[in-house]
Amino acid sequence: MKITKIVENGKIVAYKLENENGMSVQIGTMGAALQRVDLPDGQGGTVNVCLNFEDMADYAGNTLYAGASVAPVAGRIAGSRFAIGNKIYPLTANDRGFSCLHGGTICASFLEWIVMQAYARDGVAKVGLTTILPDDLEGFPGTRIFSATYTLDNENRLTVDYDAVSDRDTYVNMTNHAYFNFSGDFSQSAWNQKLTIAAPNYMQLDEKNWPVGLDSVEDSPFDFREGKTIQAAVDAYPDNVQVVNGKGIDHAFDVREAAVAGEVLLQMEDEASGRGVKIKSTSGQCMVVYSGGFIGDAYKLDGGVQSSDRCAIALECQAFPNAINMPELDPQILEANERYHHTIQYEFMF
Repeated sequence: MKITKIVENGKIVAYKLENENGMSVQIGTMGAALQRVDLPDGQGGTVNVCLNFEDMADYAGNTLYAGASVAPVAGRIAGSRFAIGNKIYPLTANDRGFSCLHGGTICASFLEWIVMQAYARDGVAKVGLTTILPDDLEGFPGTRIFSATYTLDNENRLTVDYDAVSDRDTYVNMTNHAYFNFSGDFSQSAWNQKLTIAAPNYMQLDEKNWPVGLDSVEDSPFDFREGKTIQAAVDAYPDNVQVVNGKGIDHAFDVREAAVAGEVLLQMEDEASGRGVKIKSTSGQCMVVYSGGFIGDAYKLDGGVQSSDRCAIALECQAFPNAINMPELDPQILEANERYHHTIQYEFMF
């Protein structure tokens, strides 16, 4: 195992974790972001399969939330408000004036995190980072301490542990927002890679992209239980209003049963190369899959490739978005001085 500091202009901006199989990941201090996942290409080299900006400065405030550790809350909060007990908390409406998206304009995704530990020993390479969000930032209650710990092992597993504590009751729903294209060629559509999702239900959205309730995946473009590509799903249901509004898929898939059983929640694979990932989490309730229909062309990616719609797919393991306003979905209220913990395990294949 090996760990290397990445330095730009005299400042540590990232850490590279390497295992003994030729695999490595890069973790940036901005947003505690997963910036690269380099897998062996079978020809003595490696290929990066995680959407990565060519210019490290693009991670600050990037509208894609590429690779970011999302906190305090992932997803949209309908109406930009929620209640804890009898108190209503108005939030910043940073998504078209309708919703609070990913915690508001100033959130952990766009802050420099402090590195608390970084080492390689005992068969793992690990880096741990932390940041603090003050009380009432973007409307959220509590002075909150967030931490993200990335651990790479020799079984090609990257485990991400998210933790939080607060001095007031608050709402927390953390995730990682990495995008993947397992061909390693981000000039090509990721919609042709196979997705298998252990989800009998998905979250329907209204015209404002507010989550409104769970519905069966049966006879819909959201049934990935047997495995298929997003392209095939969209082609089979071209007039589905959920697909049309989302320019593809940007939905939460109910994986609670698989999570409780310790099974794989989602698998994504580029069948041509054999590269892919299996995601597990006993603390996750859903997998949000964003197929990149609104990525756009504003960013230059690794290798000089320009970003484009469909160039990568975001896989976000989390609790249900907007659950705070949908009590039937078991919203995660973090009580004062209690500990929030969420673990995501990525097992990479190559």
